[in-house]
Amino acid sequence: SFMPAYIHLTEMAFERLDSVEARRLVAAVNQIDSTSPKAIGLGVAWSLAWGDSLQRLHADQLLKSMSGDALITAKHALNLAPDLAQATERVAGATAAQGQLSLRHRIQALDGLALSHELRGHLKQDLAIRANLTGLMDSAGFIVNWAPLIPGILRAEGYPVRIEDHPRSPPWPGDQVLWGLWLYGLAASGEGRSEDLKHTLEALRHFAPVPPKHGDTTFSLVGIERREAAGFVNALVGFEALRHGDASAATLHFSQAADSLRPLTTDVTVVDYQLGKLLLASGHAAEAERYMLTSQRWRAGMETELLVPREYYLGRIAEARGNPSVAREHYARFVRWWRYADEPPRPQWEEARQALSRLAGE
Repeated sequence: SFMPAYIHLTEMAFERLDSVEARRLVAAVNQIDSTSPKAIGLGVAWSLAWGDSLQRLHADQLLKSMSGDALITAKHALNLAPDLAQATERVAGATAAQGQLSLRHRIQALDGLALSHELRGHLKQDLAIRANLTGLMDSAGFIVNWAPLIPGILRAEGYPVRIEDHPRSPPWPGDQVLWGLWLYGLAASGEGRSEDLKHTLEALRHFAPVPPKHGDTTFSLVGIERREAAGFVNALVGFEALRHGDASAATLHFSQAADSLRPLTTDVTVVDYQLGKLLLASGHAAEAERYMLTSQRWRAGMETELLVPREYYLGRIAEARGNPSVAREHYARFVRWWRYADEPPRPQWEEARQALSRLAGE
């Protein structure tokens, strides 16, 4: 059926805060099968986001008895829109509280709950939830545990994250788990574990994917994965250069990493974002905007923790390029989304608030 297409289109409408289009698409899903978990979940998500008081009350009641698939559908519809973070928290919290649901559903619920705090700048709550998530993912036997990725990215953003405040560092993933090596290396770099980083870089430089069996007609990913491994090497070397204050070396290695990773993985968002910041700092606002907007188009990737601070930098870029009306839009989103943020982002928030006031008077 067309159900999968409608699901993705509906999620995109939620992300754009297009309530009219979202309602039209929810109605289309209902026409296919109004009793399906997808239809129920999307209907509840719409009511929590834009319904009147009676619709929201009814949706809240349904959360207590919905199936795991319906709850996760509702969470997915809401959780990439910072303006809907409170609704995401309600759905994810209700899902996590249902002890009878599968471990897979509880893991997705906790991830959404953490994200709902992350998008509001509640970094301490975000990290505390992810510490719990790490344990659940370990017990579920996940080959790669993504929960420890977030502290590394937050540190790269300049927010102080203490080791004891975040999920434990990921274990060594083995030489054959490419994405696991990337996460392990990012954590090692952020925590200053130079020997572990050296070990990771060595594994990535000699990464050798298992080739397809003789006679297998499946397209071989060996060359592609080697290119991706080379991109991760440059990205990690770039983060190390950044940590040691060498902006020129960081820019060079991030540029090489972006060239390798762009067609292959959403992890390029992290690289694009850092390049945008570095280019802005060096006075190349037009080029910085290109990288920031490229990473914005990847916003459905794993690096959701960059969604909000990206608006701050896009505001600064627009100002530098002489576009005050565009700068106001970006600053306004940043100020609105993180108005109750924890202490680490507060100076950045205050700077954006002052910029917004200054531009409003021009």
